[in-house]
Amino acid sequence: MAPDRKPLDVTAYSLMVLLTALWGFQQVTIKVIVDDVSLLAQAAIRSVVDVPLDIYIESADDFGGFLRYHELPEIIRVASPVYLKFGLRNAPDVYPSRSHLEELAARYVCSIHAYVLMTNHVHLLLTPDRLDGASLLMKHLGQRYVQYFNRVHDRSGTLWEGRFRSSIVQAETYLLRCQRYIELNPVRAGMVDAPGGYRWSSFAANALGCRNALVTPHSRFLALGRRGSSRRAAYLELFRSELEPTELEEIRTSANAGYALGNERFRKEIAVALGHRAGPGKSGRPSEVLKRLVGGEEALF
Repeated sequence: MAPDRKPLDVTAYSLMVLLTALWGFQQVTIKVIVDDVSLLAQAAIRSVVDVPLDIYIESADDFGGFLRYHELPEIIRVASPVYLKFGLRNAPDVYPSRSHLEELAARYVCSIHAYVLMTNHVHLLLTPDRLDGASLLMKHLGQRYVQYFNRVHDRSGTLWEGRFRSSIVQAETYLLRCQRYIELNPVRAGMVDAPGGYRWSSFAANALGCRNALVTPHSRFLALGRRGSSRRAAYLELFRSELEPTELEEIRTSANAGYALGNERFRKEIAVALGHRAGPGKSGRPSEVLKRLVGGEEALF
């Protein structure tokens, strides 16, 4: 009796596994998770079979942790006919994994109120309970990512052009605005139509009440309602409208330039506490930070 002609789901880490799976099948669809299946191996597979290949070009730590966007043209060239699969929405995690972030937040005593894990950067809204908490968290998270990236892409050396960017936030007027900014990032990036469609953010915890050990609600969020249901309803109401362009620009400018995000009085208080300017200066010679931004340094926000 001939075997059923149905897709064959194969987690393939070697050419031998793939070819063994093909024996006895004349018409199948092969699903390939290509962590260490090189372009040469894909070409070899294509030389002996003519069935379509489902090739996952991204995956989470749980499946080896890899991103191969840079190889898309070559994968198409050597493996066609091919269906390129973007597995993040179906994978259980994404790098930097939430477990890593949760571990480092606990180690360096940082309360994380909102976050989003994107494919090439991370946004965090946090309160450190030690002076160097945020810096240490970001330092070690960055180091882990470099180790991961170098392992996946068989390279060595540094990866970052500079340190992370941050802004001190005036909670009374800007905290919830920043939470919305962070959790709407995948929507602005065109990855999903609504924030609830992206699994790797704090939106489900803050807006839907899903359990998430990484998220610690801020007092401003808790003040939205006496009960969880009323807080979530009030928070969801904030998402009925998008942030104004001026609000987006203010958040981005403050974060990228290292300014305090708040009113003028708040910035003056922060400037006194830090011993340096915490907001844009008066007209005149531009600061070194602004010159770098104008000179083409890429902004992460």
